[in-house]
Amino acid sequence: MNGYENIEREPKLPYGGLFGESNLIKVIEQVIADPDIEYRPIDLEMLTKESAPTVRASLKALTSLGLLEKDETDRQHPVYRVNIESKRYIALTFLAYAVLDDKNGTDSMNKVIADYIESTLGEFSRPVDGHIGATNLELAIQEQKLQSISVAPTTHSFLE
Repeated sequence: MNGYENIEREPKLPYGGLFGESNLIKVIEQVIADPDIEYRPIDLEMLTKESAPTVRASLKALTSLGLLEKDETDRQHPVYRVNIESKRYIALTFLAYAVLDDKNGTDSMNKVIADYIESTLGEFSRPVDGHIGATNLELAIQEQKLQSISVAPTTHSFLE
C-alpha cells in the first residue's frame, strides 16, 4: 500500500478532510454543523467517540478562542454554545460552504457571503448610482482617506 489507495474516498464534511482528524477538528465539525443547539461534554464525547478529558481539553481551547461560550449555570453539567458572533465561526461556516461548492459544483458560498455582507454592512454594501461598481462603503472609506490627508507645513516659500 503506497498511501494513495484511499485518495478517492469521500472526504469527511464539512471541511472535506482539510484539517485532518484530530479531536479538536471533530468537535469543531460537530458544533459548526449544528450551531443552534447546546452541547454538553458527554454529547460531544459520544459524537466524536473521544474520551472525556480529550473533549474537555478541546472545549476549553475553543472557549478560550471565542468560538464557544460556556454556560456554567449548572456547574456540574456545563453547556456550550457556538458564539455565532465570532469571526472564526463565520469563517468556518464560509469554508464549509466552499467545500460543498467544490464537491457539488455549486455557488452556495457566494450566496451566503452576499447575505452576510448585506446583513452586516446594509446600505454600505449597495452600489451607488453614478459610481460604476462602487459601494457606499468604498465611497465612505475614500472620503475618510481624503479628509485625513493633510498638507505638511513648510518653511520654504514658493514665492522667493
